[in-house]
Amino acid sequence: MIVLAVFFWAYDAAKAAPHGLVTDISRDIVNLRYDFSGTDLLLFGAISGAVDRDEPLDLVISVLGPAKSMVVRRKAQVAGVWVNKQAASIPEAPGYYALTSTRPLASITDEKTLSDLGLGLANLPLPIVSSDAIDPREFRAGFVRAMEKRGLYRLIRML
Repeated sequence: MIVLAVFFWAYDAAKAAPHGLVTDISRDIVNLRYDFSGTDLLLFGAISGAVDRDEPLDLVISVLGPAKSMVVRRKAQVAGVWVNKQAASIPEAPGYYALTSTRPLASITDEKTLSDLGLGLANLPLPIVSSDAIDPREFRAGFVRAMEKRGLYRLIRML
């Protein structure tokens, strides 16, 4: 699992803060056995260096599970029977994605920065590969919807 913590100055949202972010996680290893049903992890940290307490700070945390190849299929009705009609693959899709932030992302930084950092469901790098003549945006949107429905892609509101 990869955890990416991005730290922004509120007054200059387009640039990450010059201070360091020292982080740790409550458990370094999670054993996945036959009876595994989930676990809670606590991510905690502190800002290194001098901080002007008059300037508000923002924090964005992105958690990515291991990437794996996924297949997305579109069903169609053929002679009264629903069958898989078109398929597309996503060679490097994160198996899990969660994102949380102190404020809505649009309030923290601009769309270009979010895109460059791959933050948010719209900015996840999910290249679609298909031999069919398909609209990759539709397959991408369907894949993200399916992963959200399964609870594997989440946007979590920070308190």
